[in-house]
Amino acid sequence: MWSARSPGVGCVGAEPPPVSRGQRGRELQRAGGPVVLIDARNISRRCPRCGHTAKANRPTRDHFAGVGCGLAGPADQAAAVNVRDRARTTWAFVNTPVVADTPQPTADTSDKPRTSIRSS
Repeated sequence: MWSARSPGVGCVGAEPPPVSRGQRGRELQRAGGPVVLIDARNISRRCPRCGHTAKANRPTRDHFAGVGCGLAGPADQAAAVNVRDRARTTWAFVNTPVVADTPQPTADTSDKPRTSIRSS
């Protein structure tokens, strides 16, 4: 595992330092891909099945055990599902058209033929 204090820094075969989110985002934008920023608070403590968020859901660093519904498994997998769900929600919210920006037809542009009402 690479860390700032590891003696292998700069040596051949040493793992590269982690890439920051900002750098990944810039690389993705340069390639033409969309970048969705999400709120990462409690992302690894939230149960992807029932939505219950608690510190007790993460008994160890590598294990997830949902207190609310009993879902258990690798913590990284549970967090990845939460990231995916938040990104989908954010993507849908950002790309929803605003009704006020939608052009509205005026009274003169109706496709229906005009009918005149004559009083006798």
